[in-house]
Amino acid sequence: MIPVVRWSVLSLFLVAISSASLFAVEPPELPTDPQLWIGSPPVTLKQLAGKGVVLTFFEEDCPKCRAEMQARVELSRKYANEPVFFIGINSGSTRQEIETYVQQVGVTWPVILDPDRSLEKAMGIGEISLQNIYQFRYINSDGELKRTNSFDFETMAKDALIGASWSVSPDKIPASLKGAWSAIELKNFSAAASTLSKAVSSRDDEVQSAAKLLMEEVEAEIEAAYVAADIAATSDDPWLAYNLFQKISQQFAGYKQAERATMEAKKLSSTPAVKLEITLSRKIDLVVQSLNKRGPSKTAIANLEKIASENPNTTAAKRATELLEQITKQTSEAP
Repeated sequence: MIPVVRWSVLSLFLVAISSASLFAVEPPELPTDPQLWIGSPPVTLKQLAGKGVVLTFFEEDCPKCRAEMQARVELSRKYANEPVFFIGINSGSTRQEIETYVQQVGVTWPVILDPDRSLEKAMGIGEISLQNIYQFRYINSDGELKRTNSFDFETMAKDALIGASWSVSPDKIPASLKGAWSAIELKNFSAAASTLSKAVSSRDDEVQSAAKLLMEEVEAEIEAAYVAADIAATSDDPWLAYNLFQKISQQFAGYKQAERATMEAKKLSSTPAVKLEITLSRKIDLVVQSLNKRGPSKTAIANLEKIASENPNTTAAKRATELLEQITKQTSEAP
């Protein structure tokens, strides 16, 4: 995935949306910077796949709106066991301001900070202000960003739930394993590894049964990941295979089944093609760091052009070219 430099976060995802009609489009990616999340580490759309997601854009300076937000948070509690997630989004304010708001109002959802309003724009939201105090969007189980003409919060939650499902029903999970279950539902498999490895040998039949159920879900995910990695390994794309094995090793760290992936990635890392891609990838990462800190520069552009021209037919060259296109686009659109 091409990293999006911070000075142009989400700008490539702007969509033209009619303000009056229903719509269903591909949503922009959510921020990956932990500093842009309050109450949760960053969550990706891939982690939320198959679930419903209700997004509430809100204005924190509206005194009367605080009670409405509290009512929405309270209403969302009735959906605690349903496959729907609630996320608040605030545009244009500082982290300190919103942290204070969250604490005072009692918002228990994750909240995304959108300081440059790029997420607001990408989702077709008119600028949130005292004249436009809140807006809703939802992402359905098919991953489509949608809006209805209703401003009723519960209607939005029910719409988001259509077709949504858990991988494993929470009704089958005892309290001691709810944390591991939640991690697995969000595809944060490594976070559940230690708990599951102990629980599968528990003397408590209920805990052991639930742990085995969760482990089956993890094993199915690992098996599917290996199928893709093994296909790449037998094709003429060692860099793709390396990345897929690396992903298995990291995503499923703590599970015995991931050990083969670690060994396969290590073997591939010694091949000339993969060695070159690793070296070039690190160089591009340094350029991206520079772009994040200082914006486009002649040196950064020259380094990307050199990578692209001297290493044709590599993934790194493609990545460098796409970054150059982003820089050109941003430069041309700058006031």
